[in-house]
Amino acid sequence: MTFRVLIPLTALLFVACGPADEDEDGFTVDDDCDDTNADINPGATDLPRDGVDSDCDGEDPPHEFEGDWNLVSVTMDAGDGDNLAEATVSGSMTIEEDLSVVIDIDATQGEESLSFDITGDATADGVEGDFDMDLSVAIDTGGDTLSATGDWACTTAAATIDCTGSVVLEQGSIAVVASFDQ
Repeated sequence: MTFRVLIPLTALLFVACGPADEDEDGFTVDDDCDDTNADINPGATDLPRDGVDSDCDGEDPPHEFEGDWNLVSVTMDAGDGDNLAEATVSGSMTIEEDLSVVIDIDATQGEESLSFDITGDATADGVEGDFDMDLSVAIDTGGDTLSATGDWACTTAAATIDCTGSVVLEQGSIAVVASFDQ
């Protein structure tokens, strides 16, 4: 006795093929949040703040250095021998989602005080690591307010940001090395 079972062709195709992988990135439509783009899948690297959820986790990650940072140490050298080595220094840095930067540094040494109000924009390169800042600086010397510009390069490691750069005034420049932590 022979039995015949008829199975519709569409059922065989579904069983044989399984869920589709339209972009052929190895992830099916069940897991891939954009199955029309092979660069977007659960195994992709998601670049921060690029407006694309590349790894399908539902968010565009922040840059690792976004947020509020406390000034840990700073050295300033104007090249005239007065490097504020004995100064009492406090400060902070905030880096916003759009990579705008606000840095406040207050230094007091004896009768002298300097207050740096620094604003600018960070330019991030890649997923992690380094960023550069082009800055506008207002320096309050306790009577006069001086305007300056500056270019800083910063590196991130663990939970610190170390920045090296200059504050350029009409009268000269001040070399600055600052370290921040969260």
